[in-house]
Amino acid sequence: MAQGLKHLIVLVISTQLSLQIVHGEGSNAQRHTYRKDAHTDSHANHGGSALSTKSKIKRRQNKKSIPDRDLLIFPLYLFDIGGMSTATPTRTPSSTPTTSLPTILPATMSSSQPSLDPTLPPTKSPTIFPTSFPSRSPALLPSKSPSILPSVSPSFFPSLNPTNSPTKSPILLHSDFPTELPTTFPTKLPTTFPSIFPSLTPTNPPSISPTFLPSLSPTDTPTDLPSDFSTDTPTSSPTISPTNTNMPTYIPTLSRRSEDIFARCFLTSQERRNQMKQTLETVSHPATLSTLNTPQNRAFEWLVEEDPFISCPQDPKFIQRYILAAFYFSTGGGTWDECNAPGYFSDLDIANSNCNMSGSRQDFLNVPSFQGTDAWLSNTYECYWGGLACLNSTFCIDRIEIENNGLSGTIPEELKNLTTLRVLTVKNGTLEGTIPSEYGLFDTLRIFDVSFNQLTGPIPMEIYNNDLLLTLDVSNNYLTGSIAAEIMLPQSLQFVRMQANSLTGTIPEELGDLIVLTVFEAFRNKLHGSMPQSVCDNRDIYGGYISTLTVDCNDESAYFVNCSNSGDDACCTECPF
Repeated sequence: MAQGLKHLIVLVISTQLSLQIVHGEGSNAQRHTYRKDAHTDSHANHGGSALSTKSKIKRRQNKKSIPDRDLLIFPLYLFDIGGMSTATPTRTPSSTPTTSLPTILPATMSSSQPSLDPTLPPTKSPTIFPTSFPSRSPALLPSKSPSILPSVSPSFFPSLNPTNSPTKSPILLHSDFPTELPTTFPTKLPTTFPSIFPSLTPTNPPSISPTFLPSLSPTDTPTDLPSDFSTDTPTSSPTISPTNTNMPTYIPTLSRRSEDIFARCFLTSQERRNQMKQTLETVSHPATLSTLNTPQNRAFEWLVEEDPFISCPQDPKFIQRYILAAFYFSTGGGTWDECNAPGYFSDLDIANSNCNMSGSRQDFLNVPSFQGTDAWLSNTYECYWGGLACLNSTFCIDRIEIENNGLSGTIPEELKNLTTLRVLTVKNGTLEGTIPSEYGLFDTLRIFDVSFNQLTGPIPMEIYNNDLLLTLDVSNNYLTGSIAAEIMLPQSLQFVRMQANSLTGTIPEELGDLIVLTVFEAFRNKLHGSMPQSVCDNRDIYGGYISTLTVDCNDESAYFVNCSNSGDDACCTECPF
């Protein structure tokens, strides 16, 4: 219909102009103008339809004495109005788009339907429908619907809906909804929602929500939420939450502690736990180590899961730290009078300030060592815990000296593995149970003092296997049994205190073989018989070293030990009642 309307317009104008010329209504000036305009436009339009029209007009001019060019151009100009663009845009857009070429300049308002080809500069207002091909320069405002193909350069503002294909360069601001295909380069700001397919390179900040498929390369910073599928290569830092993958990742998701463990020990948390447990099963009985809430189990779990120091199984010193932790839990640690472990790491300063316990016994051998004054189970090396002393050369435990600190529970057998321990003093508490026979395995023990506790059972004969033993103090307990003849084995023994127990039997003759014995006290027991002459002969008054010798030698005692030497009452130094 539009094509017929154009022919009708041409016919009407041509007829009217011909009548004006016949009747002499067109002036020379007007004709000159028509010729000038027609001449200008005739060089811009050529085609088969123009030649056909020209032939028709020439036939008409055979009867009219009018120059050919006066009527040659004007109908052509009008005929091709629908085939070419106007030189300047209309103020109001056409109802339908042009069919051949767009206007040279854009219309002030957008057309209702898009043109087949875009305008060279963009329109000030976007078209209601997109063009078939993108404009060379982006529009100032995005179109309401996306174009079929993306623009060569990005628009200043994102479109309301994504394009089917991404732009070659990212826009400054991200779109509200993701594109179906990712951009070649990441946007400066992440999209609110992830794209359906991952981008080739990761964004600098991760997206708020994970993508449906992982990116080919990991992001520098992990996402807050895990992706549904794992990435081909792991991220530099693990995600806070694990991914919901059916297949495990090459490297597991790590907690902060797991990261610290891996950085320090080069082992995963599980590998570290397994190796530590395997080693500690040679220190403690495996069943005791695995039984929930035993001192050994609590020490193991603390060492593996809680200890801020993070010991490694490759370091043999972790055994020492475990043994001391087992001692802490076994002797009522947490209810001590001082030096208890901090309840939380933030309480460390308070716990340390409440730890004034230190080994005060003078070391007559002058072995270079240092003493600790920190709270137990703190993040420092165990040598710095209060009541302990370590050798300067090896950082191995040299002395445990804890007295009047409210110790309770039992003394653990694991102490036997402290192969450099020279002093074990745990006195003035409420320790119960027996003296472990394993304490006869010490290689370097010099002083053994468990006095003023509530220990029961016999004095193990194995305790006399410590060849270097100088002091044996088991007084003021509830020990039973007899004094074994093996007491003469440690020839260096100088001080023996066994008073205030329930020992039975007699004083062994072998006690006289301890030629450097200085003090022997055994009163307030259930002993009987006589003091061996070999012992009396070692009195200092007879040239020996014994300066203190006490038993129940008072004849008014319920249990009596005769301490006269051939009628000489000078054998015992005192007969307490």
